Order: sequence, then C-alpha cells, then structure tokens
Amino acid sequence: MTGGMVHVGVTVADLERAVHFYTEGLGLEIAVRQVSAAAYLSVTGHPGLEIATAFVEAPGDGVRIELQEYRRVGDHGSREPGTAPVGSSHICFRVDDVDAWLARAEAAGGTRVTDPVLIDSGINDGGAAVYLRDPDGYTIELFQPPRSFGHPPSLPVQSTTARHRPGP
Repeated sequence: MTGGMVHVGVTVADLERAVHFYTEGLGLEIAVRQVSAAAYLSVTGHPGLEIATAFVEAPGDGVRIELQEYRRVGDHGSREPGTAPVGSSHICFRVDDVDAWLARAEAAGGTRVTDPVLIDSGINDGGAAVYLRDPDGYTIELFQPPRSFGHPPSLPVQSTTARHRPGP
C-alpha cells in the first residue's frame, strides 16, 4: 500500500498562462512556486534541464497539481489533445454548478470539448459533466455530483442515457 497521492504533474508550455487558467478559471490556489536546475531533476530523463513549477490545489484539499514548464530541453512538441490515446489522462474537479464553472474556465482560456451533459444512468445518475481543454490542450472534467453525493444538482434528469444539455 502506498502512503497516498502527493501530486499530479501537468507539463505546460507557458507557466504563467497555466497558472492564470488554473487559479482564475478553476479557482485553485497557488501552494508553492519554484524554479530549479538541481541535479536531482535528472530523474526526469533530461539531465541539465531547468523546471519552473507552480503547485496549485483546491482550498481544503491535500492533492496538488504540479504545473511544470520544462526549460533547456529543446522542443519536444506537444501531444494530441484527447483522452482516448493510451497514456492520456484527465483531471476531474467536483463543482456545484457546471455551467457557471465552465463559463469561468472559458473566460480564463479553456475550450470546451462539448456542451455539458446530464448523467442519467450508472453510479453518477443525476449529475452533470463537461470536458474542456486547458490552454495547452490538457483535458479537464467539471463534474457536478448527483444528489446521492450530498450535492443536489440544479439540472433535471429526463432520459435513461447521458445526453447533451440544451443550450441557454
């Protein structure tokens, strides 16, 4: 058994742009920032690099997201956005209002993948969700839990499969 999760690392092209999105768009707080070229960073497989880092976290939550801008490693390009390719991932945030948080995230540089959907089957029946991409294309899920999670959704459930919500 592990000692628990410490952080999730997300590599970004521009640390300041990423910090703006994650703090202003998603409401996270900066826990710590640093720039380092220490020898131990060779653990990444890139000896001699410098990493500019900002750890962000949700207030009251112990898991941090490490936003990291690799410097002095050359151009490694970027990954194709999405969650289907093997090795892809996403981070899910619990929100109390999918529409309001989506608007906030888009205003800070996020791009929606689809409109929000109602979840009306399975373990999250009664909830709502939307996927969006951060400014570097990393996938973020905003999840409004169903009533069974103790967070009543503001959205009606009308069918037996997830469906797109009607627009405003």
